[in-house]
Amino acid sequence: MAARQDPSVQHVHHLPAGQPLLLNGSRALSQGVGRYRQDDVGISIAPLVNVNSMAPVITAPSTPPLTASADPTAPPVIESPEGARVTIGGRQYDWFRGNSYLGLQAHPDVLRAACEATLRYGLKLRDHRRVGCHPCVLEWERAANSFFDCEAAVLLGSGYAGGAVMAAALGDDFDVAFVDEQSHANVWDGLAAAGVRVISFPHRDPEGLAAVLSTDLGARQRPLVVSDGIFPITGALAPVPDYEVVLQPYDGALLCLDDAHAYGVLGPDGRGTSDHFGLKGARRFSYGTMSKAFGGAGGVIPGSAELRGRIERRSAAYRSTTKAPPGIVAAGARALEIARTQPGLRTRLAAHVARVRSALRSMGMPLDDGPAPIICVDARSRLDFASIARRLFDEENIAVLHRPGGYGNVPAGGCLVFTLSALHDEKQIERLVDAFAPSDIADAT
Repeated sequence: MAARQDPSVQHVHHLPAGQPLLLNGSRALSQGVGRYRQDDVGISIAPLVNVNSMAPVITAPSTPPLTASADPTAPPVIESPEGARVTIGGRQYDWFRGNSYLGLQAHPDVLRAACEATLRYGLKLRDHRRVGCHPCVLEWERAANSFFDCEAAVLLGSGYAGGAVMAAALGDDFDVAFVDEQSHANVWDGLAAAGVRVISFPHRDPEGLAAVLSTDLGARQRPLVVSDGIFPITGALAPVPDYEVVLQPYDGALLCLDDAHAYGVLGPDGRGTSDHFGLKGARRFSYGTMSKAFGGAGGVIPGSAELRGRIERRSAAYRSTTKAPPGIVAAGARALEIARTQPGLRTRLAAHVARVRSALRSMGMPLDDGPAPIICVDARSRLDFASIARRLFDEENIAVLHRPGGYGNVPAGGCLVFTLSALHDEKQIERLVDAFAPSDIADAT
C-alpha cells in the first residue's frame, strides 16, 4: 500500500548552486535534510531569519561538490548534510551510520541560531572569566543548566577534552583510577595526562571491579571508577547500579561516566546514564559532547559552581583550549532548549529502538532490549557482515556500518552496527528491518 503523505512533515530541499541560502526569511538553508513531524514530536518550524539587514545574502557555492573516488576501497563522499537520508554519489540513502540521535543538526531553529551568531560575532570566540564573557557562552550556560538541572555547566572546546579536564579537576580527591578496559580513548589519554595510577577492570563486570579494588587499592586510598555510559560500538550500558554497590565500602569513592552517547538520549529528561538508572550523588560525575544527540560540537560537563571552580583552577586543558566558534555555541544552546522542551523526540527515538531490537531478536539475532540507539549485531549471529552491508548499500539504498575491528570496543569477530535517529520515519525503520533477506539468516544457521 502506498505511503500516505503526512502534511505535517517539513522537507528542506536542495538549492541550485548560486542561489540564496537565506532570502527574506522565505528560503530554506541549502541542502537541509530534516524531516520533522509536528504531530509526533511537537516541533514548530518558524520562518527562517531575515539576515538582509545584517549582512549580504549568503549564496550556495557555484563550484560542483567533490565526487566519490573511482577507487572502490575509498570511503564514500557524503554530498549532503547528515540526516535520516543522505546523498552519496548522487543517490539517496537511508542513513543508519550517524550519531545525531535527536536529529537536531538539521533543525531550522538550530541552523538559524548558528547563522545569526556567526553574522553578528564572526568566527572567533574569546571567553574567559578574567578577560570577558561572551554572550553566546552565557546563553549556552543558561540552556545547559536548565537541561541538566545543574548549577554551573562548563563548555569545553571538544568532548574529547572531557577526560583530561575531569581527571585534573578531581585529581586531589582520588588516589587510584579504575577504568573499564573498553572505555573510550579520551578516558585513557586524560588520566595519562594527569599522571595518576590507572588500573583496568574487565568490561562491564562489577565482580571484576570488586576484585581489582580489593587487590590494588591500598589502605585509606580513594578510588575513582571511570566508564563509558553507553559504549559507542555495542550500545551496551555500564551497569552503574552494580558499581554503586561495589563502591559502598570505600570512603570517598568517586564514579565518573563518559556520557557522550547518553546525553540527550537516556533517562526521563535525557540527562544521561545516571538519569536512566535514577541515581544521584555528590560524588558522582559525568561529561559528554554536544556533537551527538545535540547535533553540534564541543564538550559539556554538568555540575556545581564548586566543580566549575576546580576546572578553572586545575585544568590546563580547559584553560588552554579555545572554545567552538560563536555560531556553533549558539546552535548548541538552541539545541539544548529544543531537547529540553520537546521530549517527544526522545519518545520517538525510543520507539524506533524498541521496534528494531524486537524485530531483529525475532529473527534469532542475539540482542538485548536495551535503550541505546546503537544496535550492534555481533559474531554470535554468524552473519556475513561484509556482504550484508554491501548488499544493503548497493541494492536497497540503506547505509549501515560494518565494523571488522580496529576501533573502540568492536566485539571479537566484528559486527554490524545500525544507529537510529528521531528523524527516521516509520517507513525507513520498516525498510531496514525488511532488508534482512531470509537468505541472510539461513546462511548463518
